[in-house]
Amino acid sequence: MDLLSFTLEITVGDLEASTEWYARLLGREHAEPDDGIIEFELSPTAYLMLSPREEGSTAEPGGSVNLQVPDLVTALAELDTLGIAHSDVEQYSPEIAVVTVHDPDGRDVSIVQIGG
Repeated sequence: MDLLSFTLEITVGDLEASTEWYARLLGREHAEPDDGIIEFELSPTAYLMLSPREEGSTAEPGGSVNLQVPDLVTALAELDTLGIAHSDVEQYSPEIAVVTVHDPDGRDVSIVQIGG
């Protein structure tokens, strides 16, 4: 299967709060391709889409997001500058280090460095 792009859509409880939070975390502007849909371009072929939980739905927003960075130390400094609380660094192996933050819905967002 040849893929041209990838979009991850997550459902959020408060679209405005989540849009602001992800814009701060990612340091990016967003697009609104349709009413009530927010899209962040992560790379030329990868997108994060936020959509509001449907009214009357009893399902809680769920799932997790993993963002790979080239330098976890730099990412930690950026999180601290933005005032985004984070976990301590978890070293899963000599090659994998992870820090976790929580979005407005309490969803885990892992900042991951692999290698180096």
